[in-house]
Amino acid sequence: MKLSALLVLSLVAGCQSAVPPAAAPTAAPPPSAAAPTPALTARVLAVGIPGANAVAPVGKFHPGGPIHDKPDFAAYTQAGRVLDPERILVASSSNFGAPRARDDQPEASALSIDVRGSVTL
Repeated sequence: MKLSALLVLSLVAGCQSAVPPAAAPTAAPPPSAAAPTPALTARVLAVGIPGANAVAPVGKFHPGGPIHDKPDFAAYTQAGRVLDPERILVASSSNFGAPRARDDQPEASALSIDVRGSVTL
């Protein structure tokens, strides 16, 4: 909680300008009655991931890169596999009970989550 509060405080402080505005701010014009309200459609994919932080789509691997051009790696990009372009990668601060790869490094993992299912993990 302290880290979250510190992060928010840092972001707010970082957004403040040290230079005073040239003129007093004016009030924003009233929103138009015809302006549509933007909507965001989302669903929860997973809960309870310890230390979840980086979240990103796997995306497409382009020709000329080491994943796309090597058949052994390219096999992992097929539908349903760990690097399927439709999946989401989530970084975690946990190894979920697996032994550390290196004893001098902290626990961490990257989860590959299939978004095609309808069940929350």
